[in-house]
Amino acid sequence: MTAAALREAAKPHRPPRPLLVELASAFLIVSGVLSAVGTINIAWGLGQTIDGVGPLVLFILAISVATPVLGVLIRYARAWIVTLNVAAVAGFLELTSGSQAGMIVGLLDVFVVLALLTTRPWFAWSPQGAAGHGEDEQD
Repeated sequence: MTAAALREAAKPHRPPRPLLVELASAFLIVSGVLSAVGTINIAWGLGQTIDGVGPLVLFILAISVATPVLGVLIRYARAWIVTLNVAAVAGFLELTSGSQAGMIVGLLDVFVVLALLTTRPWFAWSPQGAAGHGEDEQD
């Protein structure tokens, strides 16, 4: 083996991605894309009949686009706290909407929040901590 290959083999590697992170990520990606498509469809119909819908549609579309982006980011252990907060707020808003679809999506958002909280150690992993050089072991 070459020296570079030995150094690469000696470096600590992130543990495999937990199943809960995969499920949360998949839900965020799929629900965000479906929400964006639905928002565009509704905006097209409402924009022709009701004035002043634009700012609300832009806000909902921004959240709909951010959701799949956050879903991809958590797959790579990035933006954990942002995703947690967005999913918690979205879940609250959807659960309080009163519609059946909102309740289902809200419960899935609660699942995402719980999945992210449960898998927090995976997101907190660092090469320094895995190599035994973490802050806890300093004298």
